[in-house]
Parts: sequence; C-alpha cells; structure tokens
Amino acid sequence: MEFRRLDYGRRTNRKFNYKPRYYDEDMEDLHERVERTQKIRDGDNSMESYSERIKHGYRTKQTPEKKEVNQALWISRLRFILIASILGMLLYLFFYTDVINTIFEAFSNA
Repeated sequence: MEFRRLDYGRRTNRKFNYKPRYYDEDMEDLHERVERTQKIRDGDNSMESYSERIKHGYRTKQTPEKKEVNQALWISRLRFILIASILGMLLYLFFYTDVINTIFEAFSNA
C-alpha cells in the first residue's frame, strides 16, 4: 500500500506589511522643542506639561536650574578674572614703573 503525500499547500515565504520609513532624530527633537516652547508661551501649566518637562530633563540630563547655575558661575569667574587683571596691572605700575611717583609729584606740585 502506497501512502500519498498530502499537500496541504506549499509553504511560501512569509510576507510582512513593513514599509520602511525615514526617521530623522534631529527633526523629531526640533518638533518637541517647538511644541514645548509654544506650551510655555501659551501658559500651559497642566500636569502633562510638568511631566513632559521632567521627562525631557531626565533625557537630556539638564534642567533649567542647572543652566542658570552654570551661567551664574561663568559670570562670576569672568568678573574675578577682570578684577584680578586690573589689580595686577595696578600692582605692576606701582612696583615696577615710576608712573605712580610722577602722578603723585604732579598732584603735589599743582
């Protein structure tokens, strides 16, 4: 007795409904920033906006407070460098040149 091979249908390659799409991460980030600034400008103070800002802060690891602190540190360092350079120039004039003595002599003669 011969067993026939049962054909239940040929196996074919599986087909998926995959449509490749182009994903631009920079453009997506730009759209998120534009939406966020529009919400801030319009005064959206809902819980969703708070949670979005917190999520964005965790993703970028940068908070508004951190930016303000960094800016304040930069300004204070710049101010210190400016004051130190002015004092350095005055000390140089006082110890290594005769400019201070001539100024005092000019005021004393006047």
